[in-house]
Amino acid sequence: MPRPARCRATLTVVSARRLSALVLCAAGALASACFDIAPAEPVQGTGGAGGANVGGAAGWPSSGGMAGLGSAAGAGGSSAGGTSAGGTSAGGTGAGGTTASGGSPAFAVSSVAFDGINDWLDLTTGFQGVSDTKTVTGSLWFKRVGLGKQQCIGPEGAGSNSPNQLEFTSNDSFRVVWRKSGGGVACDLSTAAITDTTTWHHVVFSVDLASISKKHLYLDGASSMVTAYYADTTLDNTGSQWGLFADNGGAMKYQGEVAELWLAMGTYLDLSQPANREKFRSAAGKPVDLGLSGATPTGAPPTVYLSVRPGEAPSQFAKNRGTGGGFWVHGALATATTSPSD
Repeated sequence: MPRPARCRATLTVVSARRLSALVLCAAGALASACFDIAPAEPVQGTGGAGGANVGGAAGWPSSGGMAGLGSAAGAGGSSAGGTSAGGTSAGGTGAGGTTASGGSPAFAVSSVAFDGINDWLDLTTGFQGVSDTKTVTGSLWFKRVGLGKQQCIGPEGAGSNSPNQLEFTSNDSFRVVWRKSGGGVACDLSTAAITDTTTWHHVVFSVDLASISKKHLYLDGASSMVTAYYADTTLDNTGSQWGLFADNGGAMKYQGEVAELWLAMGTYLDLSQPANREKFRSAAGKPVDLGLSGATPTGAPPTVYLSVRPGEAPSQFAKNRGTGGGFWVHGALATATTSPSD
């Protein structure tokens, strides 16, 4: 029997109310579930992935991209539809500060100036803990002033017929010429001429006299090596007196600015591998922090590591953070006006 019209109207109102309640309940549950989903954690050091959504929903990783911790904000960090709440994550400019390259933190190098008249360093004993070896690796940042004359970087050992281990020649090339144990020359390598006096340069070298293929000399990240002599013999590392930035008697003084002299007697690094070169000079062409004792490149302190940390007096350059012993300062070292990390 058909229901009265009044009953049908009541049922319609009740059904509509129940349906509305169900819809609101479902919407509330969905919203609750959405707000309970945490955004993905940023990936450290990646620099962040750029957002794909234009003007995406605020707070979501896809809207505007996510910046990596301790690195520069990722490309697309701000979306085209406005900056989203999740567009730039905490740490987008992170505590790691400016990066040199490949995630390595830039190193604020302090440098010192040698006047070419009075300033040089002197070790009046032999290097501690060294012996005559076939291997050596070294690195140096420099900015030239005096040109066209022989200038010693050292270490230059006392003794007859003892060449300068590291020097600038009268033709303005950087030269690695190492004394042979017992006298004479073990190796003689040099770069192209360096006549620029306005910018900083970097040299890194390594030799293992046991192999003709294990000799490397790089200038500003590129191989630059002329071989005058190279023999399977032994390097003389055991002299009784050593000069730095002059010969062991104070002649042929260096004039210019320097930073981060690192020299490891008895160590060979294969510098044909970019990763090994970038232990001293980043791919961006800037200094890399070698560690307080210079141990970072190889895992052990080198024979010589001369460095001035930010805030230190220039005289600290002579104390030698490596294992070979500290140097005496002749003259008065001054803080250089520029730095390779500028």
